Amino acid sequence: MLRREMVLMSLFLAIAATVAGCAKGTDSGLIDVRGHVEFDGSPVRQGAIAFLTADNSNVFSGNVKEGQFTIGNSETGVGVPPGKYHVTVTAWEIAPGMGQAGKEAIPKKYFSAQTSGLEAVVSPEHVEHDFDLRP
Repeated sequence: MLRREMVLMSLFLAIAATVAGCAKGTDSGLIDVRGHVEFDGSPVRQGAIAFLTADNSNVFSGNVKEGQFTIGNSETGVGVPPGKYHVTVTAWEIAPGMGQAGKEAIPKKYFSAQTSGLEAVVSPEHVEHDFDLRP
């Protein structure tokens, strides 16, 4: 009986440690990133923004609406870890699909981390990032 109680206690402690480790909030180390995206001086109406790690192993993304974006909600465990990121922005006037090629709202160079030229350093002191895209 003692062995069974020890196994149950060990199981309970393992579950409690897992739940505590999964608890999210301001101590999670994740950062809510926000900012603005403009193209040629005007807000990007609708699109997407992505922050990619240097080795492209992780991507953190959000929607752009009327030139504003937010990535993350650290209170619920979604956010961006501190670090340096390559940034991409995609925006379409006419989205591709149904046999149509689509029409970009911004130059296609911003669609790729290799060609966008956009970077951001995310830290607790740097949560606001603005991008002014040019033709």
